Amino acid sequence: MNSAYSQAFDLSGQVAVVTGGASGIGWAIAELFAAQGVSLALFDLAPEVHSALERLPGGPEQHLAVQTDLSDLPSLEKAVSS
Repeated sequence: MNSAYSQAFDLSGQVAVVTGGASGIGWAIAELFAAQGVSLALFDLAPEVHSALERLPGGPEQHLAVQTDLSDLPSLEKAVSS
């Protein structure tokens, strides 16, 4: 990546919530952000969201996994408060 791009889009030290973070497009976004130094909160209905942290740079020490159903408001409120 060229340095002008890296400086313009420096995300190191930022925090992001990634929905669907255990697989597919959500996982691809999580990998990209983690490689740029972003701390992540991965939200997914699948229990695999917890093991996904092991595959990210920084692992569970830097990132958070939350298994939740985002279509269920009480579940979402509980997840966000955790």
